Amino acid sequence: MPKQILVRNIPDNIRSWIDQERHQHRMSQQEFVLSVLERASDRELAVRMPLFAGIPEVIETPAPESIPFRFVDLFAGIGGFRVALQKLGGKCVFSSEWDRYAQKTYKAWFDETPAGVSWSELIVAGGGAQNPTLLKSLRAAVAPLTVRTSDELGIPVTSREAVAFAILGAYRLRGKPNILPGATGASRAVSGGAIHQP
Repeated sequence: MPKQILVRNIPDNIRSWIDQERHQHRMSQQEFVLSVLERASDRELAVRMPLFAGIPEVIETPAPESIPFRFVDLFAGIGGFRVALQKLGGKCVFSSEWDRYAQKTYKAWFDETPAGVSWSELIVAGGGAQNPTLLKSLRAAVAPLTVRTSDELGIPVTSREAVAFAILGAYRLRGKPNILPGATGASRAVSGGAIHQP
């Protein structure tokens, strides 16, 4: 359990500054004070280890509650993952599920089969992209849309998760939010994850 520190007799001008800054950054008092202490610690490290002095300071920026995008729900089950993506602002344009009982539940929940996809092509990744029967069915379902695997673009179909984590890491390095309330239930959008320098 982390040790606690109590600070007393904080001058009014410092307390006022803390309140103003924490409200501006939508942080609790504890979150703000810890972020200031972490930045001070990082600056001290930069003085002792100049190799890291050129690394830009990460400043978190506010983000919208959701980011609009379209997605395909393959191996959809009863639609749990779809619910999460829709909470993030996503719109499902195609879904597939082989289990007939899951199909019935999915249809009861969402009552739709997306049609009229306006994309010029569909890029498929993940385990399903290695299934020739599934790809054939998908191509037939979305024809005349071109369906390609991410392999054709130089991204191995099995690396989908690695690419997603790389994107999350890039957002973190830029101070952009990569944790959204609609997906995690967090109270606000934040740039999550620790940065460790070699």
